[in-house]
Amino acid sequence: MQVFNVEAFEKRVVYSVLLSSRMPRDVSKSYVMQIHSGDHYQDLTDVVGVTICDFQVWPEPPQPGGAPVPMLSRWRMQEQHGGARGLPEVQYVFLELPKYTAGAAPVTTVDHWAYFFREAENLEVIPPPLAADPYRSALEVARTASFTPGEWDAYDRAKIAEQDARGMLSLAERHGRAEGRAEGRAEGRAEGLAEGLRRNVVDVCGLLDIELGPERRAQIESLKAAELEALLARLKRDRCWAD
Repeated sequence: MQVFNVEAFEKRVVYSVLLSSRMPRDVSKSYVMQIHSGDHYQDLTDVVGVTICDFQVWPEPPQPGGAPVPMLSRWRMQEQHGGARGLPEVQYVFLELPKYTAGAAPVTTVDHWAYFFREAENLEVIPPPLAADPYRSALEVARTASFTPGEWDAYDRAKIAEQDARGMLSLAERHGRAEGRAEGRAEGRAEGLAEGLRRNVVDVCGLLDIELGPERRAQIESLKAAELEALLARLKRDRCWAD
């Protein structure tokens, strides 16, 4: 991603793509390094260089009277006399963020990514347009990109704790069902299953630090198996007791 404009920026991009061997991630290196001595040229695959710009590379049409360059533009080689397009093996893609006009309501996939790159650094909460993957996962990557080693340790511990909590919830539910089935064979399947589910509800509330006062315990005792199943599903979804 390029934040600051520089003189002859597009020439700089082409130069880095085609000539520079000092930039290990440039497009030409990516293309050339696919094969080694003795390999076949047909093994080469196309390479696309993507440049995300926080400025306008082409604020005006490149040619007088021509069409303006859109926010997302794709460039490749063209024969100069007849205009035939060819040699597509190396292509350039530019995303010019200042040309974004959809505001906080992106519509297309390109709009969503432009909105992401424009706003990711300043977001404190995830906005609805970026709440689903792949944008949500990309925001998580952006959030952790500048973590210190200490912050990474805390992040990893939090993820492990979250996975452990999920595992304990799943185990408690499985044990509750097993107890319910065992008691159902001895005392009647419906009541046995309900009793097991009641214990499961109590266990899950303990894991979630939900206080069970006399009223809530009386409510649990009065519920049938289907109602207990619904309560368990709600607890797992909301992580709280919704009265």
